[in-house]
Amino acid sequence: MFIFDLGTALIVSYGIPAKKDAWLAVILGIGGGILLFFVYCMLFRQYPNLPLTGYVRKIFGKYLGWIISLLYCLLFLYITARNVRDFGDLLTSSTLPETPLLTINLSLVLVICYIIYLGIEVLGRTAEVFIVILILLKDWMPL
Repeated sequence: MFIFDLGTALIVSYGIPAKKDAWLAVILGIGGGILLFFVYCMLFRQYPNLPLTGYVRKIFGKYLGWIISLLYCLLFLYITARNVRDFGDLLTSSTLPETPLLTINLSLVLVICYIIYLGIEVLGRTAEVFIVILILLKDWMPL
């Protein structure tokens, strides 16, 4: 979660309206995320063999659960597309100005698909490697 917040803080300005209290906005956001995590964790313990969309249908009924599951999937599809686009725009404007946005976004999606195909453990290990690199490089990065 820390790496995600660190990476998206460069793209999405979380605390612009809060000005000097931006740290409070981030802490409140993390608190809300932790609360949501505990709700998901509790639901997973209740229904360990079902995906999230499966136990939403079990809790809310067949039809209402299907609609909620569809909206949930569409929400995450939108959030994912928005993050990929924002990251592509950041790379295009800062590092790779001559590279087409489609090439950057397609490369990002293919790498993510490959890591997910390899498993969640690979994603976690990759995050561990990158957090060490970020900590080691923080002294050499310009302010």
